[in-house]
Amino acid sequence: MSERGYGTDEEEEPDPDDGQAVLQAAAVMGRAAMGSRRGRRARRLQVLGGRPYRLPPQCASCDGYGLHAGVVIGACERKGLERLCRYIARPPLARSRLETREDGTVVIRLKQPWADGTGAIQLS
Repeated sequence: MSERGYGTDEEEEPDPDDGQAVLQAAAVMGRAAMGSRRGRRARRLQVLGGRPYRLPPQCASCDGYGLHAGVVIGACERKGLERLCRYIARPPLARSRLETREDGTVVIRLKQPWADGTGAIQLS
């Protein structure tokens, strides 16, 4: 390590078991790196309410996961950074929509009913 703390110029050999490089390369190319359909392109078109909907720039969807990479927060924007951190750290489900019944089943009430009228999901 140099005196300034930047490290040396020696190149380290990549670890063959480290998947980070594979995931990064796939992300840059907009492809799925894992799963049964490796190399499949991320979708830029979704279907909402039976109609095709083109995702905005810097957004993609793949295997049920969505990514929006268009949020930019300046270094001095503390309120914006706090709002983004709160959004990222929020729980996936609101406690007010969860119910545990006496028989051990869990009921999750949906924010909006599905197209078929389903308003809740019951899990064993």
